Amino acid sequence: MSTATLPSVAGKLTANAPLAPLVWFKSGGAAEWLFEPKDLADLQAFLSDLDAAVPVMALGLGSNLIVRDGGVPGVVVRLGKAFATVSKSADWTLDCGAGASGILVSSTARDHGIAIDVEAGMGKVRADVDQLRGGCVIVVHGRSRILTIRPSP
Repeated sequence: MSTATLPSVAGKLTANAPLAPLVWFKSGGAAEWLFEPKDLADLQAFLSDLDAAVPVMALGLGSNLIVRDGGVPGVVVRLGKAFATVSKSADWTLDCGAGASGILVSSTARDHGIAIDVEAGMGKVRADVDQLRGGCVIVVHGRSRILTIRPSP
């Protein structure tokens, strides 16, 4: 796949990008293409214009992820600082960007008086391309309330 077949971007698009530096285990192969969107509009435009047959994988902070030595086909979308936002939108609701770290989510919850009881080693959540394009809702059960974490608009 060449850049001629990929949508134009405002962010960064890199061919054969090594993924090892981006994951906690510091191992694994390269992404055929690594897309680092400038902002939400850049991500939305890219995914809207991308051929639906091209595989897409989301990469947040790279924790709990093992990349195979043979690399990842298609496009890996790295959701970095532009997606690391957390804000309170209602009594027991935080709107979290996909690049937000666990410590940022928990400290924002703490700052707003929201107690979160999250079990370490939660199961892996896997999103397909349609879920990535459409967002998702994650519900974390707290001590006495339910905290809803949803993607930032």
